[in-house]
Amino acid sequence: MIRILLFILALSLPADAAQQRIAALSPNLVELLYKLGVGEQIVATVEHADYPQAATAIPRIGNHNGIAIEQLLALEPDLVLLWRGGNKSKDIDQIKKLGFNVYLTESQQLTDIATELNHIGRLVNRTAQAKQLARQYLLQLNQIKNAYSKKPKVTFFYQLWGNPLMTATNNSWINQIFKVCGGENIFEHSHTDYPLVSLEKIIELQPQVIIQSDEPANLSSMDWNRWPIIKAVATNKIIEVDTDLIQRATTRTIDGINSVCQALDKIRILQGSSNNKINERIIISL
Repeated sequence: MIRILLFILALSLPADAAQQRIAALSPNLVELLYKLGVGEQIVATVEHADYPQAATAIPRIGNHNGIAIEQLLALEPDLVLLWRGGNKSKDIDQIKKLGFNVYLTESQQLTDIATELNHIGRLVNRTAQAKQLARQYLLQLNQIKNAYSKKPKVTFFYQLWGNPLMTATNNSWINQIFKVCGGENIFEHSHTDYPLVSLEKIIELQPQVIIQSDEPANLSSMDWNRWPIIKAVATNKIIEVDTDLIQRATTRTIDGINSVCQALDKIRILQGSSNNKINERIIISL
């Protein structure tokens, strides 16, 4: 009787951490799993899952166009982790219908990273590690918020894309990061989180700094040097930021926030000096 009860109990528990096969179908989920110490159990991921370095060896079964469902079936994962912000709805629905053990993430606020760590930690039998990482992440986030809550605001324009000109504002993940650092988005009151904007409006609003994602195609799509009428351009106050640090919902978000805050601090110092031109652009990368 005892043996039967133990057998039933074993069936009700998650697969053993050393045996669990995991499909992590977004780059941020891969990072979180490695942080929890179970990266070697990932049997499938998608393109651009490149951190840490060991993640580059994981088989790819999808990209921004979708997931190769046949390849996922062949791999027979015990757990499939999906990201609502990156995976297509039709893929999510199909994977669920096929009966996979699915966990769907949706980090919308900076504090959600801690929540996701705890949820995933339970799924992969790393509860203690997850709790410690989550506490550390929230502590660091609150320390940064407290340090920058009373600093002078720095108005900025964020170039999400250059042609057509697109930005990120309101409740977007990127805008939340800049807000923590005392950044004030010149398109703060836009009707959408990712609006198309006009160059004329940027000239009218005159941001103190222009921030660009560092994707080569984005950088080449807009030559700001053609518009010295914008003071931020004339004084070379243009920041290039590592996209992964500010767009992926991982513990490295703290690194991204710290780097952005330090860059905005430099802008604050220069605003108060007689010669406030920067000799070269600020490039944030790790």
